[in-house]
Amino acid sequence: MPQKQQVEFQGIRRNAIRVEVEETTERWCSAKLSDGSIIKLKAIITDVGRLENTFDNNGDPVYVVKSSNVLAVEANEDLRQKVH
Repeated sequence: MPQKQQVEFQGIRRNAIRVEVEETTERWCSAKLSDGSIIKLKAIITDVGRLENTFDNNGDPVYVVKSSNVLAVEANEDLRQKVH
């Protein structure tokens, strides 16, 4: 039996069916900044719910995803604080 949950969608509490994540590929998104630093961001999916009886304009089901962001910084040397 599917596990049901309540999720927030567009400011309204909605019924959703919890969907287990079977496999994930977590890749880094990198950006080089004008100060010479590089920031990398990766989203880690922690929970997925499919809204009951809710579909987008293409007829696909609507999913609500909870995630955590991981941020890594490779700062330009002149921006780094000297560590004793």
